[in-house]
Amino acid sequence: MRNNYFRLLFTVAVTAALTAFISCRRIDMDRYSEQGVSKMLATYRNATVSDIHYILSFSIEEGKDSPVDGRAIIEFGLNSRRYPVLIDFRVPDDHLQSVTVNGKSLSPKLANGHIVVQHDDLNRGLNRVEVLFRAGDLSLNRNDDYLYTLFVPDRASTAFPCFDQPDLKARFSLTLELPQGYKAMSNSPVTASDTADRGRITLHFAETPPISTYLFAFAAGKFELIEKETNGVTMEMLHRETRPEYIENNIDEIFRLHYNAIKWLEEYTQIPYPFDKFGFVLIPPFQYSGMEHPGSIYYRASSLLLDPSPTINEQLNRASLIAHETSHIWFGDLVTMLWFDDVWLKEVFAGYMSDKIVTPSFPDVNHNLRFLLSRYPAAYEVDRTHGTNPVIQKLDNMKDAGSLYGAIIYNKAPIVMRQLEKLAGEDNLRKGLQSYLKEYSWDNASWDDLIAIIEKVTRKPLEEWSRMWVREAGMPVITPVITSEDDYRISFREDDPAGTLRHWPQTLSTLIITPDDTLTGEITPANRRSYLSAAEIPLCIIPDTSGTAYGTFLFDIATSGYIRNHIADFHAPLLRGILWINMYENMINGTVIPDDFCAVAFKSLET
Repeated sequence: MRNNYFRLLFTVAVTAALTAFISCRRIDMDRYSEQGVSKMLATYRNATVSDIHYILSFSIEEGKDSPVDGRAIIEFGLNSRRYPVLIDFRVPDDHLQSVTVNGKSLSPKLANGHIVVQHDDLNRGLNRVEVLFRAGDLSLNRNDDYLYTLFVPDRASTAFPCFDQPDLKARFSLTLELPQGYKAMSNSPVTASDTADRGRITLHFAETPPISTYLFAFAAGKFELIEKETNGVTMEMLHRETRPEYIENNIDEIFRLHYNAIKWLEEYTQIPYPFDKFGFVLIPPFQYSGMEHPGSIYYRASSLLLDPSPTINEQLNRASLIAHETSHIWFGDLVTMLWFDDVWLKEVFAGYMSDKIVTPSFPDVNHNLRFLLSRYPAAYEVDRTHGTNPVIQKLDNMKDAGSLYGAIIYNKAPIVMRQLEKLAGEDNLRKGLQSYLKEYSWDNASWDDLIAIIEKVTRKPLEEWSRMWVREAGMPVITPVITSEDDYRISFREDDPAGTLRHWPQTLSTLIITPDDTLTGEITPANRRSYLSAAEIPLCIIPDTSGTAYGTFLFDIATSGYIRNHIADFHAPLLRGILWINMYENMINGTVIPDDFCAVAFKSLET
């Protein structure tokens, strides 16, 4: 309790100092009010705006072209009136109908996708802004008899006025007025249903806990609702599937997989399911495989509703997707990144947890090999080029957040996470993640916040490792070096393709084959004291057999010839997968001739 008290005092002091600093410094108003949400605007609002509550109402008609009218009441605290408050609303000018601030009607006007509220109309303390509007269509995903919102990464402000940045979490209260016969789902449970208006139904949803704008969601239309309780956990599903056999064949397994994922995550994190309800929506033409809105996860219907007699891969993919999206409830929803440059953080944790959740249920699958083949080639394809990017990318404006997604986030980042697990140890990483989730629940945190916690748990310095693997682009080129004195010493030289002297900390699990012996051991590249000794000159040097090392591993001439002639003799599937990937990368780098690579491939296909 004493430590928590001093930490609270420290947080208050830092926040006060930051607020004073930001409030007093001069702001470039052109950058402050530019299109999108600039980092400058986001930083100022984070320091001055707090305790946000959105009270939202939408009136939805049948037909995808009918307008959706809305009303938004935004309540928030303000601790500085030095600069105008900008409320994001990226719609055509005629969609903004009226604006009332603290009881005073203002002339409704949009500037660069913002409602500008001048400081003279604001209070230091509680403020109430009421806006009547027509919702923009960009993120409503309208169809003739249903719609669903999709606000990631910065599209909430294309539907309703809000502070559209992830570090301004808010509570949402939602009312939907719908045609009779429509069903709807949002982040929170329905608290009241009113059918007094003939031909219409009004649904009132409970207030949410604090969530970011990109996680707020609702779907409404001609859906079917299925509710199911498993061991005290109630779940609900909306779907539009018209083939009864597809529902009958899949429904029990879909609910079972969700239940198992929830219980596994509760045990791993030691945090009970944090939201008021658990629901999901199956959407036929959904843009992604899934989206992790708390209380209302979206899925592409075909990803969950499998054909009769599905393959093991189809079942594994479904289980992995459900585990991934459920993991986001803790990693992304409960604790959210501060800024979208850390969007990879929620994705890598969801993938990391998903692998752990599903692996025991599929014992016949070589999961390490599956990880290797699904991650490494896709990551290498980008990371070997001059156009690669670091895992954490610079983001100056939220309007560009969509450009951050790609092969590095989805494929290199999981490899980096496996390295972190190896460095920290699985148990220590779990303890660090539990501390991270508990400390930042209902709040925002960065990668650096997590690394600081894991350093404290493991008592290992991780800052340099983190800087190179997360904040630097590219990968090392690793080349074997053989020196002969009394014996043969094998070490590895590390080169930087960018021509600088960067060093990527990692340890290789090396395999060396000589005419009469096989040697194994760990070697750290670019470390003169790290080597293996062999009595005879090596026939083959395989830099890493673990499947966790990352880089371009160049063969020497002997190794290249040995692998061409003996790759079929390596019976361990993971090692053979590593060799095929390394041989391909050597072909790209010119140390293996393309004709030789193709000849080995065709010969291997025969057996």
